[in-house]
Parts: sequence; C-alpha cells; structure tokens
Amino acid sequence: MHPDIPATGGIFEGFAIELADADAKSHVSRELSAIAGPDWAVRQFGDRHTDYELIQSKGRLSAQDGWNAAYALRALPGVAYAEPLFALSVFDNPKWVAGRGAATDSRDSAHLPESDSPEWSLDAIRVREAWQKFFPDSAKPPGHGVVIGHPDTGYQDHPELDGRILSEAGYDFLHEDPDAHDDLERPLAEPIPNPGHGTGTASVIVSPGGGRRKYAGNGWVTGVAPGAQIIPLRTSYSVMLTSAGNLARAIEYAATHGAHVISISMGGLFSWRLRRAVMFAQQHGVIICAAAGNYAPFVGWPAAYDDVIACAASNARGGTWRWGCRGQAVDVTAPGESVWRATVRKEEDGLKYDVSRGSGTSLATTCTAGVAAMWLSYHGRDALIVRYGKENLPRVFQRVLRESCVKFPGWKEGKFGEGLVDAFRTLDAPLPDLVADGGTPSDRDADGHPKIDRGGLRTFAHLFDMSDGRSESAVEARDIAERDLRRALAALLDTSQDEVPARLRETGPELAFHLATDPSLYWSFATILEKWEKAARESSTVEDSNAVIAVNFEIEGLRQSLSSRASAPLQSQLTGPRKARVGLPGTSGSAAPHL
Repeated sequence: MHPDIPATGGIFEGFAIELADADAKSHVSRELSAIAGPDWAVRQFGDRHTDYELIQSKGRLSAQDGWNAAYALRALPGVAYAEPLFALSVFDNPKWVAGRGAATDSRDSAHLPESDSPEWSLDAIRVREAWQKFFPDSAKPPGHGVVIGHPDTGYQDHPELDGRILSEAGYDFLHEDPDAHDDLERPLAEPIPNPGHGTGTASVIVSPGGGRRKYAGNGWVTGVAPGAQIIPLRTSYSVMLTSAGNLARAIEYAATHGAHVISISMGGLFSWRLRRAVMFAQQHGVIICAAAGNYAPFVGWPAAYDDVIACAASNARGGTWRWGCRGQAVDVTAPGESVWRATVRKEEDGLKYDVSRGSGTSLATTCTAGVAAMWLSYHGRDALIVRYGKENLPRVFQRVLRESCVKFPGWKEGKFGEGLVDAFRTLDAPLPDLVADGGTPSDRDADGHPKIDRGGLRTFAHLFDMSDGRSESAVEARDIAERDLRRALAALLDTSQDEVPARLRETGPELAFHLATDPSLYWSFATILEKWEKAARESSTVEDSNAVIAVNFEIEGLRQSLSSRASAPLQSQLTGPRKARVGLPGTSGSAAPHL
C-alpha cells in the first residue's frame, strides 16, 4: 500500500544493523528476543556477514519510536551500529521556497524561449558533436552495450522507450515483484504529484533521435545515449518520497544484475545503509550519478557522497536553474531546466503519451548518466576494467568528467562543481593514469565512511553551508563554519563547546534528521546560526554579546519544538534527563527474528 507523503519527518520502514563481527549473530539473535516480536523479519545485505536489515511486516512505528528503538538496538552487546530507516519527503517541498522568502507559486515559471528546440539540451553539452566523431557506425549507436540501472517510480510503455527497457531484468521494490511498471496512482486511484517520473527521466537517456511519432506537445525527445538499455527499478510511487531502504536495495540489485551505470533522480538524507550500498556498487565497477536535489538549501544523499557524481541543473541561457540545490558537494552541472522528456498520464479513456518540458536536477542527472554510458561504450568497459581494475572505474570516470567540464555564465565556485558537462571533451580526453582513492583521512572514519553522514559537525556544516561571500580558502571557511556550528549547537544542547562532538556522536544523526526534514525547524536553526556568526564577527567575547543574549529566546523555542518529536536520549540532551524507553513499542517481545 502506498503511504501518503508526509509533510515533515519520515515514514518508518525498519532498521539497518551492523554486528561487531560475524560470530555475534547467534548472541544478538537471543538478545533481540527482549525487544522484537514475531512481526519482524531479518535479511542480510551486501557482501559482508555483519550487515542486516530488520523489517517490520505489520504496522508502523512513529519516527520518534523508531529512533528510541534504534538506541536500544545499539546498546545490545555485539551490535556495532543500528539506525532507523525511513521513507523521507525532503526535496520538492514548497516550505523550502517559503523559507527563502519567495511565494510558493513562484516555483512554476514560463519556459525560456531558448528551450523551444527539443534538442537544446544535447547542443548545450555537445552531444551530437560527440556522436559524429566517436560513433560514426550507425550499427553501434551511442551507448551501445551499456546497461543503466534506473531506481525511480518505474516506467510505462511509452513509444519513446520502446526497445530500450530491459523489463525482464527489472524489479518493483514496493510490491516485491518483477514487474516494474508505474501504475501512476496511489490506492483508490488517487493521483500522484509527479506521474510518470521514471518514464520521463529514462527517456532523456535512451530515447531514439527525433522522436517516435508526432505528439500533442509538438516536440520530441532525443536521448543522450540512445544505444544504451535501462533496467527499471521501482523504488517509490513518487520521487517526492525517497525510501532509503528501497533505494539501497535497488543500487545493490543493479550492481549484481548487469548495470554499468546507475542514474538516481531522487535523494534523501544520509544513511549508513545507503552508504553501504554505494560502496558495494563501486566495488562492482558501477558509475553512480545522482540528483543534487530541488528547492532545499543543501545537496541530498546519495549525491553528497564523494563516490557519487552529484548533478546540479543549468538552463538554455547558460545560467542555472533557480530552484536546484547547489554547494560544495556538487560535482558537475548539466541541463535541467525546461528539458524535453516523455510524459504519460492516466485518464478515463486510458493512458495518454506525450512529450513536454520539465525542470529539475533529475533531468541533469540523466543527461550526465547518458554521457557516462557513451564514455563506457566508446572506450569499452571491459578494456577499462583491465586497465584500471573494476573498483577504480567509477573514480576514473568522475575525474575525466570533471576535468572536461567548462565554466558557464551562471557558474560559481563551490556551488556548481567543475562546470557544465561537455560530452565531446569527456570522450576526447586521454585516459588518465590510475586515480588514487579520493578523500583524505580527516574526511573519513576508521571504517571508511565519510564523516558527512555521521551526524557530527561535518554533517551540520553540509546542511548549513555558509560559504557565500567568504574570502577564506575552502579549508579555512569550513573550519570557521564548524566553529560557529559548535557554538550554536552547544547553546541548543545546553552544553559546553568541548562537549558538543561527544553529544553529536550519541544523538547527532537524529538531530540532523529532524532539522533537515522540517523546513520550519531548519530555518529556525539557520537563523540562530547566522546570528551566532554575526556575533562572532562583531565581538571577541561572543558568549557575552547582546546578539547572543537576544537569540536565547529563539533557541528555547526551537528546543521545545524538537523535544516534542525527539527520542528519549535526544529529549534528555534538550530538556534534561528522561527515562529512555527500551524495546519496540507495540511488540510482545515473545519471539526473536533469527539472524
């Protein structure tokens, strides 16, 4: 059954659990009997023997109870980590627009006249030039031999996708069956906010040149890599609701079912479960492109990971799409405003197929994924693996792609990656020497996970990027941002600045979850943070400044709002000690799922 899209927070789906070692399985299974009932099932994921999902077959916990239970699971001997899994409504929320001081109806605007040509997006990134030089044989179209995993809303049998969908390899993670068709509705035929999203994004990658027939919209779709094929993976009925668990499973499924590229036109928040899936796919040599996000003030996950190519959106004038997410995590920019794509809608007399223009970083992602398919097709994936090793292939492509980008009129450093994707330059670039592993030790924990998804200062620095207008270097700007964050978080958690890192190690992921899934809470903390920053600039004794004294009232209001939805451990940090609840609410505790 399709759930409603939550206005804030998320829909609880289960837990991801990491055991300390494989030998802990039997011990943890016994311990789970104290908190889990017979309505819970366990399944292993990935290629380790320590990683499991704990999924409830009946009923749903509230987000608050989900976090409470996650802390209880973490306390079990033999459990190294546990996190709740949610389906989240983070992006495309009109409250983000209102928080920026704009009217919510200002998100929709007329298409630029420069986008009237259905193939403007191809011209912008020199796709046809690349076709002419690197794919002269009509029997071997651009992207031939490349398979693209496509986690989205599923697909419909649009003429623009005819022959390009590997339907027998697809899967529907909503209903656990192999039919990945998009039913275009919620229960009782209730319309969904963005019908046919998966159909439209797939068409931007693989639709044949010039369109299949004449449409009412008087346009057509031409895919970037029309020779590639798509594995459809239905993970959500609407990309406004991103399931961390379904997306992670779809990434792993694609990596083990023949996908060479994964195009993710959706996003949510950080998740240890999702990060594990990204690492799994990279080890299988799969290139992952993901949307930076729409309307929100931060880049979403998995795009925020270094291993994933984060895509921002440009327009037909060489500028940027106003409502696309941007920031230090963005790798490249590609056409995303007013891009022609296939559309489908359900009416009383049947399905209506058309083409029209749409906007979003979703479309920038599919343009980039198409370039990745062309690069693999031209150089030969097998030959690239022999040269670099399977696990290094995604990193090599990301380097070539970034170094081949061009600056454009709307480009800003630290906001739109290395610039606009250039398909011709990407394919024409010489293959580099082996690329070293990205990231520095200070950016990753001992287990290889980036600190950006640990709920610490790096996570909050990503969510609340204050780099605009700074003259400092990127490292200096980050250090200053983390200093101001430390002060603001210390005030919110009513503790010393020295104690903040320890507090965040305990409840930081949950605090970030609440702030990032509710625009009103987010903007409240952002306002507090801005005042802390201003006070730091104007006073050498920040804690005693009038500006800080004035913001105490706002901090107390935010603290109360957070306390009403927080777990017992986070409530204790916000309002004082409270007795933590142990166990999974609503379960009998009579039986344990077996690991």
